[in-house]
Amino acid sequence: CLPPPTRFEAGTPAMAEIIGLGAALDYLMDLGMENVHAYEQEIGDYLYEQLSQVEGVRIFGPPPSAPRGRAALTAFHIDGIDAADICALMDQNGIA
Repeated sequence: CLPPPTRFEAGTPAMAEIIGLGAALDYLMDLGMENVHAYEQEIGDYLYEQLSQVEGVRIFGPPPSAPRGRAALTAFHIDGIDAADICALMDQNGIA
């Protein structure tokens, strides 16, 4: 019998997930985190640029040109459309 607290642990350790996480981290380290960051910034800037051209779209947060920049994600709202409906439409079109 295992000693406490080990004998009170329920379930099986998530070994497959741990191995998968390790493989994902190896992949990112091989790419180089500076390259990953640069690519995230590039696609984030592109998203901001494209969304800012759509009438009725309000983007939250600073523009990419702000002194501290912005994260590689964009929070936005489309006038007259509920956020849940936007998510459903994006999902149906393979965007999200």
